[in-house]
Amino acid sequence: MSVLQQKNIRWLGAVVDSFFTAAPFLSMWNFVSIQAVLYTTVIHYILPILPWFNFVWFLLIMSTFAGVAIFIVYKFVIRSLWSWRETQLYGSKSVVIEQLESLRKEVKGLKEEIENLNKARQN
Repeated sequence: MSVLQQKNIRWLGAVVDSFFTAAPFLSMWNFVSIQAVLYTTVIHYILPILPWFNFVWFLLIMSTFAGVAIFIVYKFVIRSLWSWRETQLYGSKSVVIEQLESLRKEVKGLKEEIENLNKARQN
């Protein structure tokens, strides 16, 4: 048994997956909390320049920055991440791809059988 050999512990995977699924919802609260602290820190510098500026505007601006970051992650990172995970998990032998190829061969064989039956019926 190699030290680098990976182990499969299903319950651990379920716990970690559940945590990472819940993490964005937990981080929303964290984001608002940090913004409140940041707002109280910088408002004294902003009010002399922008007297109409309040917490709602601050959250709107910071949320816009967060939205741009989320868009960049969605547009560029997620697909690359899943591609890398697929390579790490299966290498060049993807179970899904193998099953799709098997189904393609099966469908091709069924189409040929149908064509042969149709030809035999016509004769």
